[in-house]
Amino acid sequence: LYVGDAGTGTLTIEDGGSVSNTFSLIGDNAGSVGTATVSGSGSSWSNSDYLYVGENGTGTLNILDGGLVSNVNGYAGRNSNGDGTITVSGTGSTWTSSGITAIGGQGTGMLTVSDGGTVTTAANGFVGANNGSTGTVTFTGTGSSWGVTNRLYVGNTGQGTMTVQEGAAVTSDGANIGSDATGVGLLNITGTGSTWTNTDTLNVGSSGTGTMTVSNGGVVTISSTVELGGGAGSTGTVTVT
Repeated sequence: LYVGDAGTGTLTIEDGGSVSNTFSLIGDNAGSVGTATVSGSGSSWSNSDYLYVGENGTGTLNILDGGLVSNVNGYAGRNSNGDGTITVSGTGSTWTSSGITAIGGQGTGMLTVSDGGTVTTAANGFVGANNGSTGTVTFTGTGSSWGVTNRLYVGNTGQGTMTVQEGAAVTSDGANIGSDATGVGLLNITGTGSTWTNTDTLNVGSSGTGTMTVSNGGVVTISSTVELGGGAGSTGTVTVT
C-alpha cells in the first residue's frame, strides 16, 4: 500500500475500520507527501511485512484515541532524503513492530508518544540508526511507554535523542548511547515517575559520544554492567541531578 507514491496521498482509518496488507510506504518517492491516520477504538492497520514512514519523501503516521498499527520492521525516515513523523497518542493507541523499530533510519525520523500511547518492539530499537540520520523520540505522560525486547540504540551511527518525561516509561534489554564512532546519543529521563529500565548492560559512549541525564525525580534501573566511554576515542557522560 502506497500513501503518497510520487504525489500527495491520504489514508484515514476510523470508527472501527480496518485495513490489512503486505507492506506500506508513506511518502515513497522524493517530493511525495503521505499522511495516514488510524483513529478510534477498534480501528486498525495491519502490515504483514514492513511499514516505512518517509521512505524517500515526507511521511506522517498518526495513531490516535485507541487506534492500532502493526508491522514487522517499522521505520521513520528510512532513506537519506526521507522524513518521517509518527505520533502515538491516547490510551489504547498502540504501534507494534514484530521486528525492529528505527526512528531515523538513514534520514530524519521523529516519534512522539503521549497520553498513554504505547510502542512495542520485539527486536532492536534504533534512534538515529545509520550514519547521517537524525532520530528524535519523546515519551510524555503516565502510561506512555516503549517496550523494546532486545537492545536499544540511541545514536547508533547517526544522531539520536530520546526524552522520557512526566511519568512515561521505557524498558529495554540493554542499551548503547553513542554506539559507533559516528554515533551521537542523548538521553534525558526527567520528572517524577519517569523511568527507564534495562535488564542488561548500559554502554554510554561505546565507540561514539553518549550523554545521559537523569533529573527531577527520573529513575534509571540497570540490572548489569554500566560502561562510560568504553572504546578508544569515545566519550560517555552521565549526570544525575
